[in-house]
Amino acid sequence: MNPSRTLASRFRTQRTDRIRLEETEVLSLFEIHLDPPTVVEIVVEQCRHDVEEGLVLQTNGASLTPITADAATTSATFSRVELAADFLLEPIEINVAGDTRTLLSLWNFWRWDDADHAWTGNSGIVAEELPAPEGALHRVRMWCSDGLGNPTFDDMVAVVTIGPA
Repeated sequence: MNPSRTLASRFRTQRTDRIRLEETEVLSLFEIHLDPPTVVEIVVEQCRHDVEEGLVLQTNGASLTPITADAATTSATFSRVELAADFLLEPIEINVAGDTRTLLSLWNFWRWDDADHAWTGNSGIVAEELPAPEGALHRVRMWCSDGLGNPTFDDMVAVVTIGPA
């Protein structure tokens, strides 16, 4: 890989939402189809202290309120921050023969110079599938690299658990 090319430029020029960085698959966003009603729980395990970061959730094209990890509350004395981020996803018609599944999309963003940024620079996500706890349907750890500097995938780490309502 040409080190001067950013992840964002690679996503754009390859016209894809996933690329390989050495042996690692990097996503521009994480998507999953859900059968509503479904609850999505997000727990931010770590984030940078100098940049406000978060996740954007979108269902079938409609954005929900972004979830931010408050850097002020993630000092070294906290090993994890639990956000009150349970969303109940109701059935939404997708216009495919009565299909009522919901497409949930998540991507990371950060605030820099008083503006929200996403999908720029070296922004990307490495998704680590985790065993789902009892009663849950799916669990994934999202290792997020903001667009600032080299891709590190530890700028924000969040665990997303999906389960029935």
